[in-house]
Amino acid sequence: MLPESPAWLAVVGAYGDVGDRAFDLPELAAVRRAPIRRLVPLVNAPRRLPDGPVREALGLLVDSVSPEAALQDDRIDLLGEARREWRAGFDRVRRTAPVVVDGVALIRPASPAQVHPLVAAQWQRRLAPRVVLAANEGYLPGRVNFSVRGGTGDLRRLLLEALPEADGEFAHGHDRATGGSLDPRQFELLLERLGLRP
Repeated sequence: MLPESPAWLAVVGAYGDVGDRAFDLPELAAVRRAPIRRLVPLVNAPRRLPDGPVREALGLLVDSVSPEAALQDDRIDLLGEARREWRAGFDRVRRTAPVVVDGVALIRPASPAQVHPLVAAQWQRRLAPRVVLAANEGYLPGRVNFSVRGGTGDLRRLLLEALPEADGEFAHGHDRATGGSLDPRQFELLLERLGLRP
């Protein structure tokens, strides 16, 4: 059973990760899909920007009684602006050419926005069955943030075997979608061990 909080909030939380499977729980049968599909990208956009309106997105969810009410809230315009800003940043880097070595492809966009997960997912489809690593050097100062998709097997294991000494945010997520945040020296070492450096 779901807790007492509104069921539609559970769908908002899950839809970005699992898509329509978020509606599979019987408790969510009455939740309309169209408003959720419109709302989720808007409330997710602020966290993908360096100074996005995250508080406003959270406030909108807390204050609204339904997804329809959230979409009518005045703050939705601010989230729409954040979505457009993020999308423009993604469109600038989405065609960054990959470097492909054997079974691994490296894409290195540079953006202050969190674009690397979607860049990796986009290229995964194009470069299957290779492992795709999208690395963003512009997202956090002094860090290389990256996402890994594609290939076969457990991607977390691939990273951990290549760089067992890594510390911090590294090889979390799940077997088909992982990544991390490394200092540039450790990231270059990871690339070398994955065969992406001479």
